[in-house]
Amino acid sequence: MKEKVVPLILVSNDDLWLPYALKAISHKFDRYVIYNVGSEDGTKDIIEDFVYNHCSNSDLYVRHLPMVPREVQGAFRNSMIAEARSDWYFILDGDEVYSTYGVDGIQDAYAELQREYELNGYIYGKVRRIEICDDLEHAYGVEMYLPHHRFYHRTAIWDGGHPGEVAHYKQCGENERRMDDNIVCYHFHNCERSTSSKSIALLRDRRRNQDTYKRGDLHAFDVMKALPILNEPINSFSVHPGLKKKQWNS
Repeated sequence: MKEKVVPLILVSNDDLWLPYALKAISHKFDRYVIYNVGSEDGTKDIIEDFVYNHCSNSDLYVRHLPMVPREVQGAFRNSMIAEARSDWYFILDGDEVYSTYGVDGIQDAYAELQREYELNGYIYGKVRRIEICDDLEHAYGVEMYLPHHRFYHRTAIWDGGHPGEVAHYKQCGENERRMDDNIVCYHFHNCERSTSSKSIALLRDRRRNQDTYKRGDLHAFDVMKALPILNEPINSFSVHPGLKKKQWNS
């Protein structure tokens, strides 16, 4: 039996935000597929805590894998699709945290997605994603609708390497459906993501060279209000230094 929508979670050195990314979707799905690729920080411990404490009634497919050349990492995504065994899947990275309404809306979106697939051939769904600045005090272009592909029909496969996989089928208007604007994903791409000093150094270099995800002007943004889940530490896991300060002050 196919599930309606299954989260595919591909992570590598994501221990600062992953506890919140996983907690936001815990007890919400019947199946989860998680691949941990070459992590050198606490990512594995966070995944194991999620498996044993937050999803006891769900099917979980967890793989702890070595790092491989980027050119072949697209195969990980395709393997995850096969293990999901679902009509639709959505991608969740370790630095993405969904609002409560957003998570609840993901399963509700299935009927609309399936109808659009059958009528118009749409195989992608775009959600509203808000890019959080590294100071955790601002967001980029928060007044704008920032569409980002996060829902995919099981026929949507991948080429290339993470984090730069290339969709096998062109992601354009003729293939995509804009989802409910209330399905909101908060993206901490510009913030530190790992306690691994090696990982942080490489990440900062990549961000600086690519100048990624800086869309629009900066706007003051209360991330703790938008995501109440961030107000409390999760077990004894490390948190982003700026987030820890906000938790302390709250």
